[in-house]
Amino acid sequence: MPYGLYGMLKKMEQSTDINKSAKSVESDMDTNFANEIAELCYSKYMNLPKTGKPKEGREWTHVAGIVVADGWQRRSDRSSNVPKYVVALGTGSKCIGKSKMSPTGDILNDSHAEVMARRGFLRYLYDQVLMTYQTGSSEIFKCFSGGKCVVKNNITFHFFTSHVPCGDASIIPKVPFSENDVGLCLKCGTEQSVQCHARHSTCLCVSAPTEHLNCNFSRGNAASEMAVQTMQGEECNVSRQANCNKRKCCNIEWCDEENDSKYMKANSSAGRANMCSGKERSVMNNNVQRPEVPVSGDIYRTGAKCLPFQSLQDSHLPGAYYHVVGALRTKPGRGEPTQSLSCSDKFARWNVVGLQGALLSLLLNEPLYFQSVIVGGGGPFSEMSLKRAIIDRLIYQPNGRKNSSEDKEMDRGSSLSEGLSLPSKYGVHYPLILQSTLPFKHAPMPNGVKQPCASSIVWCKVPQR
Repeated sequence: MPYGLYGMLKKMEQSTDINKSAKSVESDMDTNFANEIAELCYSKYMNLPKTGKPKEGREWTHVAGIVVADGWQRRSDRSSNVPKYVVALGTGSKCIGKSKMSPTGDILNDSHAEVMARRGFLRYLYDQVLMTYQTGSSEIFKCFSGGKCVVKNNITFHFFTSHVPCGDASIIPKVPFSENDVGLCLKCGTEQSVQCHARHSTCLCVSAPTEHLNCNFSRGNAASEMAVQTMQGEECNVSRQANCNKRKCCNIEWCDEENDSKYMKANSSAGRANMCSGKERSVMNNNVQRPEVPVSGDIYRTGAKCLPFQSLQDSHLPGAYYHVVGALRTKPGRGEPTQSLSCSDKFARWNVVGLQGALLSLLLNEPLYFQSVIVGGGGPFSEMSLKRAIIDRLIYQPNGRKNSSEDKEMDRGSSLSEGLSLPSKYGVHYPLILQSTLPFKHAPMPNGVKQPCASSIVWCKVPQR
C-alpha cells in the first residue's frame, strides 16, 4: 500500500477515535451534571420536615425541583465548580376531579410534583422582583433601564423531576430494539403506492411511537410519527412497501399482506378507533415519509386521556398502537376525570411562554426558560419521547409540516407564535434533555405494593414562610 494512502487511512482512523472520545467525554459530563442536579434536589427534599412526606415502606411520591446555576454553559465544562442551588421544590401525584373544583378558586386542582415546584418557583420570583425594586439587585435579577427586571448574566434555570412527566412524554417503548432490528425500519416511497377507494369522507391516520426503533431519523422526518391527514374524496394513494410482510413489519396505517386487509381508522367525532377494510383505508401525506414499525413492540401506557375535541385520539389497539402520540391530554385520575392538562402539556406551554406566568411577564424584560430538563434514574425514560412532548409537537403541525426552522436554538416569531399573537421574544426553546443515574428514595415500586401519598409539599427559597 502506498505510504500516502496508508497515512491518510491512519489519520482517518485517528480522527474517528478522537470523535468517539469527544462524545464519550461529553456523555460523561452530561451524566455528571444530571447527577449533580438530582443530588441537590434529593438532598433538599431529605432536609425538609417529615410532614407531607410518604410513610416509609407504605407510600410513594414524586419530587420535582428548579435549580439556579451561575456560570453554567451548554456543551461545555459542567464541573461542580459552577455554583448551583435549589430555589423551589415540590412533591405530589394527586389531581382532583371536576366535582371537587372550587368556583372561588380556593382549592388546588393540580398537585403533581412538577406543578408544585413551579408554584414555589413563582413565589421565589416574586420575592426576587420585590428585592430588586427595593435595593436595585437580587440573587438573579438586576434592574433594567426600562423599569423592568432582567436576569443577570450567566444565570440559568434547570428543571428536575424524579420521573417523566405524565401525558405524552410518558408514552415510552418497553422493549428497546437491537441493532439487528434497524433493517426493519423501512420508508415508503410514493412510487410504490397502490390505488384504493374510500367510502367514508373522512379518515385519520393515527400514529404510533417510533423512537424505539433505534434509527437516526433526520429532523426532516421527525414529524412522521405525528402526521395526521384528513382524506376526502373517492380515491387516494396509499404508500406501500413491497417487502413489508417479508420483514414482518407493518406501517403506521396497520398494513397487512393483502389489499383487502384491515387498517386502523380513528373516528374523530366518537373518539374511538375502528377497523376498516381495504376500501376504507386511511392514507398518509405523500410529502411526509413515515417509518414502519415492528408489530411485536409494546409501550408504557399513560392514564392521561386525550382531550375529546381534538382529532388525535387513542386507538386502544394492542401493543405499540394503544396510544397516539402528540395529543393534548388531561391528567390521569382514579374515578372522576380531571380537568387539568397533563404535565407534558404544561411543560410544552412553559417551553414557549416561559415559567414566569402572565403577571410576572409585566415586570420582567424577557420570559424565563429552563435550559435543561433532567429526569431521575430508576424509571422509564426516552429522550426522544420527552423531546417530542415538549419541543417537536410545537414545531410540527398535525399534517407533518414544520411551523418554522429548527436550525436555530430559539425560533423567534414562528408560525406558532404568530398564531397565538405572541410578541417576538417568545418562541420554542430547545432545552438539554438528560437522565440522572440516581433514583429517588420514595419513588413508586414496579410491583405496586406501595400506595401514592395523599399529601404534597411545596418549598421555595424565600426568607418569609
